[in-house]
Amino acid sequence: MGKQTKRLVVGILFIFIVGVVLFINYYPHYYALLNTPANYSYSGQASWFDPWDINNYFAVIKLAQKEKKILLSNINTTERVKPAFVYPLYTTVAIIFPRVNNILLYHVLAIVCGILLASGIFVLSNLLLKKSFHSLYALLIISLGGGLGFLFSAPGISADLNIPGVTFFSTFQKPHEAIAAFLYISSLVFFFLSVDKKNIIFLLISIVSFLLLIPIYPYRLLSFFLIAGIFVLLSYMRVQKKYPFIYLGIFSALVFPLAIIYTLHFLSSGFSVLTSYQPNNISLISLLLGYGFFIVLFACQLFTPNNKTSLITFLNIWVLVSVGLAILPFGMSRLYLSGLLFPMAILFMLCLKDISKRSTILAFILMMFILILLLPTSLYTFHKRIVEVKNNNIWYYIPVQLKHGFDFLERSKQDGVLALSPLSSYIPAQTGKHVYFGIKDQTPDYDNKVNNAVLFYSGKLTENQAKAFLKENNIHFVIVSTQEEQVGKPSYPFLTVVYKNKGIEILKTTWAD
Repeated sequence: MGKQTKRLVVGILFIFIVGVVLFINYYPHYYALLNTPANYSYSGQASWFDPWDINNYFAVIKLAQKEKKILLSNINTTERVKPAFVYPLYTTVAIIFPRVNNILLYHVLAIVCGILLASGIFVLSNLLLKKSFHSLYALLIISLGGGLGFLFSAPGISADLNIPGVTFFSTFQKPHEAIAAFLYISSLVFFFLSVDKKNIIFLLISIVSFLLLIPIYPYRLLSFFLIAGIFVLLSYMRVQKKYPFIYLGIFSALVFPLAIIYTLHFLSSGFSVLTSYQPNNISLISLLLGYGFFIVLFACQLFTPNNKTSLITFLNIWVLVSVGLAILPFGMSRLYLSGLLFPMAILFMLCLKDISKRSTILAFILMMFILILLLPTSLYTFHKRIVEVKNNNIWYYIPVQLKHGFDFLERSKQDGVLALSPLSSYIPAQTGKHVYFGIKDQTPDYDNKVNNAVLFYSGKLTENQAKAFLKENNIHFVIVSTQEEQVGKPSYPFLTVVYKNKGIEILKTTWAD
């Protein structure tokens, strides 16, 4: 096969694989839009993982379009808190496109970032594997690969079905995660190449990649430093050269100061609550099932007595450090699993290259067999997202009466809204208004605020207490829908109904005029 023909075939296969990845990830959103039931309004998403998180990103774009500032206030609280340089991808795009619908803008951005991530996976794989067709296969199993979740209908058993970030499924769904994964993987790969090839240009690329990652996920500096540090130590023990330590020192000198400055800035802002975020612990069984045959393939190569090259050593360190951090009962734990399929897949492909030298047919059969084992979870989640359309899922569809109420809120000049979940998640996304409490991870003192809201709705506060509660928390609108009525309907004299339909009442505080 000539070079031109080979490039053409590789290009066609790349476009096909990326098209499949985009279709599986994004078509359910479009399908849900097309099948919106009568008397319902489409929420803007048909997500598998954490729809309240997606609502929060809708809200960030909406708010940035209104505020037109790169420093963002926390829309999940009505407190007056210091803004921060956070979600720079969303705020930048929002400022550039202030009149584009925020939900449409998010999905277009997701597709663009998804293409960038897929391209990055292919290029980085090719740098390590040096074979285009192997890199295409790596792209396929990294982007769509999963564990054994498709075998278990009960939630929580297999991590690939219930924990975002274990596979690349949620990574492709969220633009900032796609960019973060690309930057993190790039930084690690280019650091390895800089040490392996003694190339200062690669080191600079690694540094720039991580500097761009800091405003998105600064905590990943811990995993990077552990992976790079262990690799540098082993490299020194093998070749007795000091330059790997020098490279790590240069990286640290340029990255750590900015990471510290950004962390201090973040801690002083209204988003500092995120630093206390404690993800749910992941069990070892759930982790093993979640990676399924990826774990089997990893274990096989790990305990094979073949000579370990510097690349294989680096990738094994990457996997072991990430899993080790993930199973810790404290810290960011499972968040360190993000991007882990990349080193696992590259390790498999390196084994496959060795097999292909002995038997091309055997290597091809093994590739097809492994592909059949790795893809079912992606197909399963795709199917579940499609069939869920029939169930009028609250995270897919909003009763049209609620949507009309949201439209009224959006047109209102004043800010500060009190509502219970799930409306407290929807209101920022649909209106760009701050809520007393929004999603748990980004709301300061979340549990206490939920309790205060319940006390207010249940009428257990005196008139003066209720009025003081609203004033102190800059709340100008109180929402009453079916959800809130299950707790109670406030009837304080300082509340006036300013909007009402069969599904929602919007009350305004008289002192807010």
